[in-house]
Amino acid sequence: MVGRIAILVQFFCIAFLLPEYRGSSVAAEPDAPQVEPARELPPVAETMSARDIRQRFVPPVAGIDLEQALNYTDSDGLDLAWFYRSFTYPRVFYKEGSRPILEKIVWEQTTADAPAMDRLRACVDVIVQRMPHYILLGYNGAPNRALTEEELLRSGHGWCNEQARVLVALTQIAGLPSRVVFAQSRDSKIAHVVTEVYVDGKWVLVDQTEGLIFARQDGRPINVLDLRTNPDVWREANAIYKAQQVRNRQRAKDKAFWDTGHGIARREHPLDLFECVGYHNYFIH
Repeated sequence: MVGRIAILVQFFCIAFLLPEYRGSSVAAEPDAPQVEPARELPPVAETMSARDIRQRFVPPVAGIDLEQALNYTDSDGLDLAWFYRSFTYPRVFYKEGSRPILEKIVWEQTTADAPAMDRLRACVDVIVQRMPHYILLGYNGAPNRALTEEELLRSGHGWCNEQARVLVALTQIAGLPSRVVFAQSRDSKIAHVVTEVYVDGKWVLVDQTEGLIFARQDGRPINVLDLRTNPDVWREANAIYKAQQVRNRQRAKDKAFWDTGHGIARREHPLDLFECVGYHNYFIH
């Protein structure tokens, strides 16, 4: 990805531009979203322009967070539709009983026979209620905790990459395939880690930090491919995303901290975030 060296500097702070990285956040008017023509196969290797993996920034995280940060697949140079057809096996490999603490949390919120979207909403609510992001709490935490999902929930707070990892674990226990998505604007000024969850035959984009399951006004779910290939979806989702961030600002304990730190919310078009994306498969067992 263009400017991807910056993404992992920012990903653990959800592009909220912490003081040591904070710079100008004035957003230029973005071009209209470009429609990418569908292709049956990804381009052959000779035509791809992949960046040397050694140029990828090594962020100050530890444990599985470091592993994930250095093992996502960059979509630039590839047919984005390939990630929705061939990248992630859409099934759950979780073995019942192997993560009893997480299981208890999931089944306190929902049931195995509940509709898939209801199970997803229940898992997102766990993140919102039990593991809010620091931008809502008004302070910054350590980025290198290297905790398990159970420990992260017990801590009561987390960065976006930690939240995404926990949501992936919870949704897979709930029977929903899921994966981690690294996102960044083309100008490298905002970055975030979110999730996509496979619901009723479609990958659905979720910003677990904002507590938002992306969907159109009529309820049809949205994923990154939809945003990148349908200008009407992009415009509708951009307004929904912006409105959710405005609502969440009201929940912030320190609004000045939110206003200066939340880079995505300060953009006129927060969906600039998904101009560059990378995908990581994290299967729990």
